[in-house]
Amino acid sequence: MNNSLELNRNRIAGAFLEYCKRLSGGHPVCTVKIKRKQVILGELSTDAVCRCLKDCFEAQCNKEYGQASSIELLTSTYSGMLSKDNSKLTQEGIEFMADIMSNAVEIALTHPKNNSLGLEMY
Repeated sequence: MNNSLELNRNRIAGAFLEYCKRLSGGHPVCTVKIKRKQVILGELSTDAVCRCLKDCFEAQCNKEYGQASSIELLTSTYSGMLSKDNSKLTQEGIEFMADIMSNAVEIALTHPKNNSLGLEMY
């Protein structure tokens, strides 16, 4: 796997957790809406967010475009999600991560016994 891709994935996960903490008074939680119902993801970790990116987005890109082409696409997509100093998500990054987390929750709710994403849902 491309080191730049992994580094950006980790930076995005960290920036997303910081964004969630700012919104929730210091707690790593995220709220998403699924079919008009609110689902709260509690105690998010960098590892869980990285798994969501890998399993919900990167796997789909690899499947659709092939591994070689998807690396270039993923690198380009991920680099546009972070601020210049890589410390915060851009508005595009925030929207993208909201979609990724919603998708992850839908997957986890569809297969609750096989929740390999590491999400704690309430």
